[in-house]
Amino acid sequence: MIIHLMTYQSTKVRLFLIMLLMVGIGCHRERGDATTLEAIRFEKILFEAEPQEVIDTFHSHLLDIQPFFDVFNEEIILIGPDTLPEYPASLESFTNDPILMAVYDAINQRWPIFSKQIGILNKGLQQMGRLTGLGVPTLVTYLSGFNESFITLPGLLGVGLDKYLGSDCSWYKELRIPEYIRSRMNPENLASDAMKAWLMSELEPPALGSSFLDHLLYHGKIQYLLQESLPRIPKHIHFHFTEEQLKWCEEHEQEMWRYLAENRILFSTERMMIRKFHEDAPFTSDFGHDSPGKTGCWIGYQVIHSYLKATRQGPEVLFEEINSQEILSKSRYRP
Repeated sequence: MIIHLMTYQSTKVRLFLIMLLMVGIGCHRERGDATTLEAIRFEKILFEAEPQEVIDTFHSHLLDIQPFFDVFNEEIILIGPDTLPEYPASLESFTNDPILMAVYDAINQRWPIFSKQIGILNKGLQQMGRLTGLGVPTLVTYLSGFNESFITLPGLLGVGLDKYLGSDCSWYKELRIPEYIRSRMNPENLASDAMKAWLMSELEPPALGSSFLDHLLYHGKIQYLLQESLPRIPKHIHFHFTEEQLKWCEEHEQEMWRYLAENRILFSTERMMIRKFHEDAPFTSDFGHDSPGKTGCWIGYQVIHSYLKATRQGPEVLFEEINSQEILSKSRYRP
């Protein structure tokens, strides 16, 4: 048996970490409507404890989320597994970096609004569970060094708070993140984006070589489930639109659908064509500079909404029905 000799202060920090983590997990799993301690604050553990205490806490008390710790170490901050002899020193270098220490301070300053968003997210995850039978994941917040917004693992959703410090954050400008992406890196977008990340990990994506229609309806399902689970969040936020861009889509819905149909785009399998309508961009080039990017996601949402209305089915069917042509036919979608 190895006995670790620690100072009183070190022992106090260890006990604090254990209490924080155990209360946080219990509150999250048993009191889904709580407004505090609804997530494990990994960034707080990381920046307020010694490396060996972090390691011991995970190995002794958090075995259920050990996979998160492994992914964080090996794929996010790239310092390898915690079994490496040099790991403690590497982790200390990460947490002692002046910029990352300033980022941690910025997260703490914004914690009240982050806490509110985590509460909204938890309620949304529970609502999604009631609607579809999906399990409610354990939530873990973290600081990624601006590397990754979310980590999704079985039964776990990790949220990178350093990606939601505000669109005017000077670090984002220094990293040369495009303005149309910076515009949504606000705390108010956190709950919607995190829910979307979770849904994308649970809903099987289109297979390689799938058609434009397959992708259109996959993203439409995600957007519909987002709206159903977080109905109090304005719809334009779910789409990463401004209110004006959402209005543009509503006013040009018929024209956009006609364009896709007449140009036989719906059954195209060309990857660039699919990406042009579904991935981040300042606008959709085929629809002009006034249009938002990812207009395919909005059209897909309209089709899915029409499908569920026409068939009088609940959201759970979206995880079962994968035949895109069947969905389109039964939707009776006629903008």
